[in-house]
Amino acid sequence: MARRLLARSAPFVLGAVAAGLWLHHRRPARPALREVTGELPPPVPPARRRFQRPASARFARRPIDIVTIVDDLLGAAR
Repeated sequence: MARRLLARSAPFVLGAVAAGLWLHHRRPARPALREVTGELPPPVPPARRRFQRPASARFARRPIDIVTIVDDLLGAAR
């Protein structure tokens, strides 16, 4: 009875081992760290200024009265 079980399960076991070996050999190599390979990081280009004006000069800020806004919203609901 044990031989019969072994004979029936042997193709599955051999197939699983073969698939495991095939996947193991097909696995790509892990990338090495730059510290190990001695590779330098890519050069960083200098920063370009896209706007010549300072950011504060682009937008004119107006003071906001939050009480007036809330009153207007409550008045619109009535």
